[in-house]
Amino acid sequence: MTSVGTFAPGTGGLQTITVTIPPAGTDWDYAIPVRTRMRPICGRCVLTTSAAVATRRVQLYCLRAGDLICRSANYGGQLAGVVQPYSITPGNDIINSFAGYDIFIVFPPGLVLVGTDTIGVTTTLIDAADQWSNIFLRFEQWIEV
Repeated sequence: MTSVGTFAPGTGGLQTITVTIPPAGTDWDYAIPVRTRMRPICGRCVLTTSAAVATRRVQLYCLRAGDLICRSANYGGQLAGVVQPYSITPGNDIINSFAGYDIFIVFPPGLVLVGTDTIGVTTTLIDAADQWSNIFLRFEQWIEV
C-alpha cells in the first residue's frame, strides 16, 4: 500500500465545488487538488441537448494517474431537445427516472479520491451544440498536514 500523505484524523470538512462549465459539445471533469483526499457525497448537473437526433448516454468516471478506477453504468438515454438534470449519488443500483425528473448516476459507496485524481462524465453521441451547466459536487475533504 502506498502512502498518500499524512492527514489530520477525524471527520473531514464538507466542501461544495462548482465545476467550471465546459464549452458546448464537451464533457465536464474536476481534478482533485494536490495534498487532499475527497470522498464524494453527492452532486448535480444539467445536460441540455440540441435538436440533433441522437440518444445521449452519460457515464460518470474517476481516473487515478490516467487509469480508470471506476465508471458508472451506462444510464438510459437522453433524447434531442431536452433539458435533463442528473443527480450524482453513492450506491450500487441503477436508478433511472425520466420525463423531467433527475436521472441518477451512481458511484461506488466509500469511494475516496486523492490529489490529482479526476472525476467527470463522458457522453456518448454528444453533439457540438449540447451544453452541460449547473455542475456541482459535494465532498468530505481532508487536507494533508
